[in-house]
Amino acid sequence: MEAPELFATAVPEEQLEGGRERALRRIFGPSQCLRSVERPRGVGSLPAIVQGRMWEHWQKGRDFSSSDRWEEAIICYTKAISLDPWRPLLVAMLTSLPCRANVCWTRSSTVRPWRPSHRQPSCSLTAGCSAREALSLFCSMVCLAALGEFPEFLQMLNRELEEDVRNPDAYVLRAFFYNRFEQLALCHQDIQRALKLEPQHRAAQALWHRLLRQGQEAKSQAVLKALCGDLHGALYKISLAIESDPLAAEFFTLRGTLLRLLKNFSAASKDLARARELSTVGSPEAREAQRQLVLTYNDCAVHCYALGRLDEAVKLLGEALRDERMEQGIYANRGECFFRLGELAYALADYQQALELSPGNRVVQGRIAAVLHEKGRQDLAARRFLEAEACFSMAIEHDPREALYYLDRAMAKWCLGKVESAREDVALSLWLNPTDSKILSLARHLFPRKTVQAILRSETGRLAQQTLDKILQCPPRLPSDDA
Repeated sequence: MEAPELFATAVPEEQLEGGRERALRRIFGPSQCLRSVERPRGVGSLPAIVQGRMWEHWQKGRDFSSSDRWEEAIICYTKAISLDPWRPLLVAMLTSLPCRANVCWTRSSTVRPWRPSHRQPSCSLTAGCSAREALSLFCSMVCLAALGEFPEFLQMLNRELEEDVRNPDAYVLRAFFYNRFEQLALCHQDIQRALKLEPQHRAAQALWHRLLRQGQEAKSQAVLKALCGDLHGALYKISLAIESDPLAAEFFTLRGTLLRLLKNFSAASKDLARARELSTVGSPEAREAQRQLVLTYNDCAVHCYALGRLDEAVKLLGEALRDERMEQGIYANRGECFFRLGELAYALADYQQALELSPGNRVVQGRIAAVLHEKGRQDLAARRFLEAEACFSMAIEHDPREALYYLDRAMAKWCLGKVESAREDVALSLWLNPTDSKILSLARHLFPRKTVQAILRSETGRLAQQTLDKILQCPPRLPSDDA
């Protein structure tokens, strides 16, 4: 059964065939060679044709640029951009042309102000106007940037973004030029805005990866400059790295360390605190940021100590100990601040904590002895002789090489009526320092009409020598007769 005719026509087939023949004659003329071609082959799809023409114009533009034919290059690049406006390479080629060529293009172009009366939400600069108007707007912005008229370029692009805040392409374009003019922090912001609107935006991702590479390169240069002693140059490079990638904790740690070495403690503390925030808890990056922050507090406290700002130094060391309780040096430094402030109990507590963390540390032991000696002198002045004797004895246990401790203990014993024990302490102090005027003065009272050598060769002197041998395990040198 035959199918019914779907599209019936009243025109006879003979008339249709005659119309075809007349049309072919108008197209091909008298030639008969193309009459048999039913369908052209190898033409390809429309996108492929557009891309091919775009690359053809781009190549011609490069050729013209190499021979300094700037006006022709501008025309070719503009044609390529009209076929693919968002290819960053084309934009870069156009903006890299000399200013005089862009001036010629700007003067010869017929750019009209673009004032669309209303626009629908879109993701392209071409929305809301004709393609010719959008291309004119785009190319005028590109030329303004190439001419160095950056404020005017930003004004035009910002106006576009005010009208359409959900335009990732516009953010990418502005980020591209921020990167070109080394405003990396603003470039990073616009990239993030574009990726938030369109996470798979290829141009934004490419520019983002470029920023990451720039950040790592700047960090490497900062490290090299720091190793060479150029701290200010290193600081500049690592600041560029942070602008490129403000979420890299290692960059803030390095800049904080450099700022600490340059004694800019306030800025260093902020950077290291930021590095700690960006790091994963317990990670090596977090531990290093923490360590550098503690060192910053300590160095700042040392600086304040040198200036006599002891209360401020104590507060800074307290901040350091809040984050790091296993660093004996910080306890020792705070103990020194308390000692100078006259807070002997607090000073002694910090020194003892430092000694627990570093057993056998002779420097810390010496500081503990100094605190106990000062406490003994206060008790001696207040006529608390037993307490004074006990403090001097503990001071000697921590630092048995200090002659003054034996002398003051001898004074406390003498006041308590322990004359023989006081004589032994005087002999001990003479073995350690036979020329000290204070020791010689007390020796004349406890050993009337005897010389120093006679005192040391007496029974008391020999017992004192044996005691020192046990304590120091190295016998002191016998003083000469004229000492």
